[in-house]
Amino acid sequence: MIGIITYISVLERTKEIGILRAIGASKKDISRVFNAETTIIGLTSGVMGIVIAVLLDLPISHIIENMSGIADIAKLPVQSALILILIQFGADGHRRLDPGPDRIQKRSGRSPAF
Repeated sequence: MIGIITYISVLERTKEIGILRAIGASKKDISRVFNAETTIIGLTSGVMGIVIAVLLDLPISHIIENMSGIADIAKLPVQSALILILIQFGADGHRRLDPGPDRIQKRSGRSPAF
């Protein structure tokens, strides 16, 4: 989903990219801008998702306990939430190391085999 948002963002901001290139920004600088934007969006949405899950967990757990007598059936421990955030950081780092098919095609001059 973040890739789609970034792709649309690049398409809509071609004038801005052109102005940045005209004043001397390299392709790497422009790529850093979009990578920073993608990282901020991804981390913010991941943390928001965890916070919303924890906040909804409390009333849902209480309702289930009142209806069935089973305590803490829906619970996200703090340690698990922190592990999810660390996994997200790791996935973001892996994304930066993994060249996408468009980069492979650009380097070799041929389309990737899928």
